[in-house]
Amino acid sequence: MISNWKKTGKLSIVGKLGILFVIGLIFYIPNVFNVDLSAFDILTEDAGQDIKNILSVLGIVTSIFLFFLTTFLRAPFYYSQHYIYLRVVREEKFQIKDAFIGFSFYKQALKLYILMFLYIFIGFILFVIPGIIL
Repeated sequence: MISNWKKTGKLSIVGKLGILFVIGLIFYIPNVFNVDLSAFDILTEDAGQDIKNILSVLGIVTSIFLFFLTTFLRAPFYYSQHYIYLRVVREEKFQIKDAFIGFSFYKQALKLYILMFLYIFIGFILFVIPGIIL
């Protein structure tokens, strides 16, 4: 039964890998904007201890804010990305507005994204702990 699913899945993406790759690449672009706080080290080389402390706190607050901002923006785009994948595989036309359809289902998209993150985190912990013990 599983082999039938695999065959069906492979046949459904034949000839569509290029467009699926481009869609994945477009949705990956927001993920590359990470905060590099090493710039604060350059700014504080000649500064006093008070300025170093202020910039350190500012860096931590900025990184936490950007983490939550990107998480809350990533969820609907992740939902939209997979919605477009389904439309391509089903040979339905998609439009640019479909890239923002996840915002129409924001609560569901955020719940699914957080649930996915928790499953991945739990799986990672369950994988690492036995590796450390063994």
